[in-house]
Amino acid sequence: LQHTAKASAIGQMAGGVAHEINNPLAILSMRVQLLQSILEEKGSIENSVLAQDLPKMMGMIHRMAQVVASLRLLSSD
Repeated sequence: LQHTAKASAIGQMAGGVAHEINNPLAILSMRVQLLQSILEEKGSIENSVLAQDLPKMMGMIHRMAQVVASLRLLSSD
């Protein structure tokens, strides 16, 4: 019974981790695709667009890095 409870908890945690990493990845993918389409269409990207998108993209990368760092701490215990 205890083994089943642990396996269930690990499964729930894995689902939460996947969700926490997948959402920022989806946002990054969408923004990169948008920037690529702008670049293909116009041949360049305005600085104002980059100034708006790049910090948001870095925020998503930071969020994923925090999740991974938390997992590393958990696994080292």
